[in-house]
Amino acid sequence: MRVPVLLLPLLLTACASTTQPVPNTGFESAELSNAAENNTYERLVAKVKRSASLEEFKALRKAYVKTDLYHPYSGRERALSNAMWEVADHSDWQACIDKANEVLAINYIDLSAHVGITFCAKEAGRQELSEYHQYVLDGLVDAIWATGDGRSEETAFFCTSVTELRDFIRLHGLEVVSQSLLEGEAGAFDLMTVKDPETEEEFDWYFDITAQLARGL
Repeated sequence: MRVPVLLLPLLLTACASTTQPVPNTGFESAELSNAAENNTYERLVAKVKRSASLEEFKALRKAYVKTDLYHPYSGRERALSNAMWEVADHSDWQACIDKANEVLAINYIDLSAHVGITFCAKEAGRQELSEYHQYVLDGLVDAIWATGDGRSEETAFFCTSVTELRDFIRLHGLEVVSQSLLEGEAGAFDLMTVKDPETEEEFDWYFDITAQLARGL
């Protein structure tokens, strides 16, 4: 599913040349302990930087939640993302790109960061850089859809964080009406009631947040 460029500024209101370097995975400065999972994630990031299949995007998302970089409750990514959109709001496109790269250095599956570079690089006239991050954004969104249709616990979207959940909803042009936590034998789920602002239609989407809660607060 290609995320329409017209939808990209939705995240803003809510919160290149071929030699342009793609940000590293951040392992150089991270304190690592889970070497096997970290290596799997790093390998998949490298694959995405070249060209990846849907299965590899799916594997990348699954791998990330098992790495030492995964801290869904730290708030660090959201703070960096907010800073990214703040400078974008002032049309400082390079600063926007730099802030997005800081996010990607610790979480290469962050939707908002890829939206940020797609949008800011396009505004800066760096078309190839914008198109690369559009490709990654599309791959990640498709990978979320490949986990289910969100209409029930059994077909819930696999979600890595509340930030990802809300970005995914906004990228579809939808608004959050309410949020409920459901826990049971099948796992933990966020039940999100969302609304299409154009039609006023409301419906429920289920997100599987079992992996997120397993990391604790």
